[in-house]
Amino acid sequence: MSQSKKEKVVSPLNGTEIKVKITEIVHQLVLQEDSRETVNGLIKSLKEEYDLSPAVIRATAKIVHKRNKEETEDKNEQVNTLLSFCL
Repeated sequence: MSQSKKEKVVSPLNGTEIKVKITEIVHQLVLQEDSRETVNGLIKSLKEEYDLSPAVIRATAKIVHKRNKEETEDKNEQVNTLLSFCL
């Protein structure tokens, strides 16, 4: 039984479109970098002002961002159960 492979149709290079999209990618990367610096500054500020662990601050922010508190609590319960066998 022969299988027919569909060949992917590739467009010819369009320099103008490629340049526009690459420029947009670079712009987005710069925004990400700026955001990362802002986040790190805020974390540093909270650490210095309240003597909080940066890892805890970042984890808390991620949970709030992803809205997955219950999932995180379930995971932590499972980890604690496994740790009870190990410690």
